[in-house]
Amino acid sequence: MSRFLRSVRLALHPARGLLQRFPNGEILVREMATTEQEFRRVLEFAFPRDVTERDGKLLVTGEGAAMEIGLTSLPPRVIARLCLPRLVVRIRFTDGAPEQRQALLARMDRAMQRGGG
Repeated sequence: MSRFLRSVRLALHPARGLLQRFPNGEILVREMATTEQEFRRVLEFAFPRDVTERDGKLLVTGEGAAMEIGLTSLPPRVIARLCLPRLVVRIRFTDGAPEQRQALLARMDRAMQRGGG
């Protein structure tokens, strides 16, 4: 964990595995097993006309809310012969009421789900 993250108060959201930063607004940090290219593809599938890019960040609008997404690739996670890509996703909401933000995040989460058994 970086010195920056240690310097702010962090809380683990048990239901979603999210890190929340307080008090300067809500920033959700996720580590996902995906590539940046795949993340962008799925995000544009979930929000066909609502994804733009500015200053290296993805901007998403919908459900009456808006969020800014920063992506950072990490070295892959290797477990025996299994090699999983890793991506840190930082989400900062820039507009919308809590219910609208939750709906926007839920829409993104549904699109990111993969099939399985």
